[in-house]
Amino acid sequence: MKSALYSLVFFLLLSLLSCQTIHFSKNSEALVPKINAVHGRIPFALVLGSGGSRGLAHIGVLEALEDAGLRPDLIIGCSAGAIVGALYAANPDTKWLKKIFLDQKAADFFDFDFDDMFFSLSTNIHLRTFLNKNLPVANFEDLQIPFIAIATNLQTGTLTPFFTGPITPTLLASSAVPGVFKPVELYGTYFVDGAVADPVPVQVARDLNADFIVAVDIGQQLPPYPPSNFLDIMWRSLSINYLAMSRQNVKQADVSIEVPLANVGTFSDSLNQEFYLLGRISGQEKIKQIKKILNANLRKQNRASQFKLKSKL
Repeated sequence: MKSALYSLVFFLLLSLLSCQTIHFSKNSEALVPKINAVHGRIPFALVLGSGGSRGLAHIGVLEALEDAGLRPDLIIGCSAGAIVGALYAANPDTKWLKKIFLDQKAADFFDFDFDDMFFSLSTNIHLRTFLNKNLPVANFEDLQIPFIAIATNLQTGTLTPFFTGPITPTLLASSAVPGVFKPVELYGTYFVDGAVADPVPVQVARDLNADFIVAVDIGQQLPPYPPSNFLDIMWRSLSINYLAMSRQNVKQADVSIEVPLANVGTFSDSLNQEFYLLGRISGQEKIKQIKKILNANLRKQNRASQFKLKSKL
């Protein structure tokens, strides 16, 4: 992990010497579709947070919900949560998800780009190929479960929900870890990983007036050893900020599922099965609480069978 961080800092410093640049637009959000209205109720919204390879824990949580007969009416995903969430929204079957993800290696998503290392260590070619191969549908409108992918507007710093049009480009934007993957240009502006603005975007579900919100936090814990150099201090400080945001945001959910994951690298692939199992166990522990609240909500009002997100430019 440290060697990867050192490489990242080296190439970030190298980028300062480059004459290349990203051009910001005069109105960076003018063309981005906005959610203007929600037609119908959202009884159960599931928010899947960011976390790189730890995102496999989301599959375990989804399996626990699936086994209990619980299916979210809306999935909101950030970074790794967006990738897992989109695939599940396209085909709500965790057995299928496990076949796709549990044997994957970091190299299946991460590729070095020696010709253009001024903005990132990698292109998103491998990740794009993975998504194009495994997503059974191309557009948000064709998903079986309504889904929103979250990314961060690099120009304004605002959290941006994507919910219409082609899915793959928005997933690339939502998971564009700064310095690792290039910013993704969409609708005339650039986007990076949604976790930069909000690693567990519960507020998006709140803004849509969802009746019941479950949030899954897969943020890694701080390393137990003390920092030994300035890069360690930088990394630990960023991790502290990330954890503080995550903990604060999950408090807005009705139920939070916090998966106790070890301090591992963002792109580690040695603990895939363990991540999945920890997610499953953590999800199972909250099933009774989730059912209790959902049943109480059902007694209060009839469950909506469908809702639609409406937008206009």
